[in-house]
Amino acid sequence: MRALTAGLTFRSLEQTIKETRVWTLELDKDRTLGAGLPRDREAEVLQALKGYRLQR
Repeated sequence: MRALTAGLTFRSLEQTIKETRVWTLELDKDRTLGAGLPRDREAEVLQALKGYRLQR
């Protein structure tokens, strides 16, 4: 509560998403964020899923 009283403000979700996307695009392409699949493995998974359709 003290932070709000001192003037803390919040970004909108839309602004946060846009700025996070810009930041990730500016990262060194060889740098990993330490989460998710390695790029080569992600490409393999996406290739394997091409054309896959969910059954309803």
